[in-house]
Amino acid sequence: EVEEQVLAEQAAQLLPKTRAMLARYPRCFRRCPGTVGPLDTMMGLHLSGRNGHAQGVACAHSAAFSCMYKTSNMFACYPFISDEDWGSWSLPLPLTADLFRRQCSAHAAKEAVPEAELGSVSASASSL
Repeated sequence: EVEEQVLAEQAAQLLPKTRAMLARYPRCFRRCPGTVGPLDTMMGLHLSGRNGHAQGVACAHSAAFSCMYKTSNMFACYPFISDEDWGSWSLPLPLTADLFRRQCSAHAAKEAVPEAELGSVSASASSL
């Protein structure tokens, strides 16, 4: 119950499209609440036309997103991973944990987005 209240309070600060994802896949985000903030950042990047950086955000928060691939969470999170159309987001969440690790290893060679820049993207996208 406390976890539900924290998620509800956190959701009030999120972009509307992120809140819609939380509403569509509530069981997954209750099991992996650490993904909510990074997902909102990814959405902000998407809305500001910086789709290529979304994969970097997922990889920078790989511990949080790895939660979705745990056997005990797959029943709740696989619909989010498999059904959500990532389109031009550079496929930030592949279907398996192994593919996610490989993708992040490949992405590690690319320049990471500075945290300060990511925060400003979410803030500017919220005005869209």
